[in-house]
Amino acid sequence: MQVQQLGDKVVILLGGQLLYSPALPRRQLLTLADQCGGRTLELDFSRVEYIGAEALSTLILLHAQMARSRGSLVLSNLSAWVWEVLRTVKLDRYFTIVEEEEAADPCYVVYR
Repeated sequence: MQVQQLGDKVVILLGGQLLYSPALPRRQLLTLADQCGGRTLELDFSRVEYIGAEALSTLILLHAQMARSRGSLVLSNLSAWVWEVLRTVKLDRYFTIVEEEEAADPCYVVYR
């Protein structure tokens, strides 16, 4: 797995339908969160078509892990569908969400 860093930020481009663990690799992301201590981990959702409960649970764990390591988790480029899912379960208040123009330059690890 190749991880590129942009300053104090690591950006991961997610894609497809995040329905279950293999689509959003929990272990790899939690390991990366441990390595990002004190930095920002940005998940770019620009290629995500759908998000399910398993992926939401992974995001919550990842958020907690980043907080424990004194880092932060940022979600960027959410589609209307993903935004609505997060809003419906009130996770839009839990996560830091940025728009495309606020997101980092493209420096990605790609999971499909």
